[in-house]
Amino acid sequence: MKLLKIAGGTVLVLFAAFWLVGLFLPAEWNVQRDMHIEAPVATVYGLVADFRQWPQWSPWVARDPSIRTTYSGPATGVGATSCWEGDPQLSGKGCQRIVAITPGATIETELDFGERGTATSRWSFMAHDGATHVVWSFHGQARSVPERWLGLMIDDWVGADYEDGLRRLKQVAETMPAPPVDAPAETTAPTAATAGN
Repeated sequence: MKLLKIAGGTVLVLFAAFWLVGLFLPAEWNVQRDMHIEAPVATVYGLVADFRQWPQWSPWVARDPSIRTTYSGPATGVGATSCWEGDPQLSGKGCQRIVAITPGATIETELDFGERGTATSRWSFMAHDGATHVVWSFHGQARSVPERWLGLMIDDWVGADYEDGLRRLKQVAETMPAPPVDAPAETTAPTAATAGN
């Protein structure tokens, strides 16, 4: 009986410590990755601004071939929306909607993961000697103490996907034909099929 009391007391102390320490952990998390891509901004921006181009380089599509995606709203720009559903263990389901853009320079999206909460993602594209420096960031907020603890691992989890996605984006963009000099940056990027022609 004494051992049971000690064990019970230990569990209560650990549980209390978990919650107490968790209250002081960051309530928000930020993940950021970047990549230098030897392709014009118009090409790289187009591959990101049009959700229909994402299957060419998305790390989640590569990891989960069962994923199903639907699109709504305009092809690009504010209001463009992509919703996905796949293996619950790999990609789950959710929606992403463009909420703000600066054509050829920045894209901001709102991510809705349903019961798992919401987050925002931001892209920036900077021209450099005919190439592009891309920054992809992710921002979210913990809704509970357990989520604050999970936030400590978000950078590793999301960061790994972002790194993979940027590598794939680089591979696709660098094989695309350069757009005409006077082509607007918001123009939809060429597809892999047209790149081979």
